[in-house]
Amino acid sequence: MVGGDVSNAGNTSNNGSSSNTGNKAEAVKLVNEARTKIIDATSFQRFVVVNFEKGYTKDNTTVYVDGVDITSELTPVDKEGTIVKWEVSNLNPAEVKVVSKADNKLSQTVKLNRDADAGKVVAPVLTTEAKSPKYIIGYGKVAVWDYYLSNYDDEGKLRYKP
Repeated sequence: MVGGDVSNAGNTSNNGSSSNTGNKAEAVKLVNEARTKIIDATSFQRFVVVNFEKGYTKDNTTVYVDGVDITSELTPVDKEGTIVKWEVSNLNPAEVKVVSKADNKLSQTVKLNRDADAGKVVAPVLTTEAKSPKYIIGYGKVAVWDYYLSNYDDEGKLRYKP
């Protein structure tokens, strides 16, 4: 569907109508729906991860979360730019909409996995300040082989002091 939700592009029923333009538009996907989702990184950090299909990146698309353009705040995860993340500013975003910059009529909306008791959808607030802490300190069990593993510097030499 051009300009609408193509999240049901795999649906094969056409209700008796056969339109070639609808079939071509359904074949074009901007993002991988199964891999575009909310990920809980820690107990206090959540990210919306967008996995673009081949030929699309954040440079040639505009990404909206609950109607707010977040394209400028997307951070690449891989070198190609096909996977990007956005740190969630509100608790439970409802949907991601990706629109092609080349053709504004070509868009795809993906419903996100919200909590059952999420309540009302609150629009995200964009900010230029860093939302997450620079460092996260934690502790946990360390395997014996990791504890005794040697540490090397940038030149490949054994590091004796931190």
